[in-house]
Amino acid sequence: MRGIGFGKLFVTGTVAVVSGLVLAVAGTDVHAQTVRSWTGAGGSAWLTTTNWDPTGTWPGSAPNAAPAGEGAATNIFSIAPANTASTIGINMNTLNAAGGVGLILGGIDVNKTQATGVTLFNSSSSVAGLLQINGATINGVANTLVRLTGSANLTLAGVSTGTFGLRLGNTNGIFDVASGRNLTLSGTISEPSGTASGFTKTNTGTLTLNAANSFSGPV
Repeated sequence: MRGIGFGKLFVTGTVAVVSGLVLAVAGTDVHAQTVRSWTGAGGSAWLTTTNWDPTGTWPGSAPNAAPAGEGAATNIFSIAPANTASTIGINMNTLNAAGGVGLILGGIDVNKTQATGVTLFNSSSSVAGLLQINGATINGVANTLVRLTGSANLTLAGVSTGTFGLRLGNTNGIFDVASGRNLTLSGTISEPSGTASGFTKTNTGTLTLNAANSFSGPV
């Protein structure tokens, strides 16, 4: 099935129902990586190094800025299992995104024992930006973009004050969503220029795409 059209995509288990849309994905296989776990309060800033374990750096690389505490593009974003935060803000203005890529991650791995759902959003109301996920080896599976297990759901770009897009840096990345979990991608999804990117959804949870997206590869 090709990812072309406008509207929403709901993927539950291995069955996809598409009511028109256009989506996006592209990139590289990542192997050596460091997991950084969020321990901060709800509504706190991604770029505050004391919100993370280990402290001192935040996960990801900012290609257009050099903010203090910058990590690496291979980093995996995780959340401490008992953390109760419901929102985490990435300031795309500080990252000098200006509509381009503000932050690059290797992957996302959320396995909370605490049931509060988490939303990652752009805390800038003036500058749009993109979060690029390149893919990482998570739970022994290469090219994993997001792995969602445990007791909480995850939303990317759900309650943004500014525009928050998602660019997937792997030509066939994996969304692994466990049974009973819901991964929602609310920002516009795009692919790097010149790529034909798609993705594979694994496990029996639900993947929801809420934006009018633009990727040209298979789903």
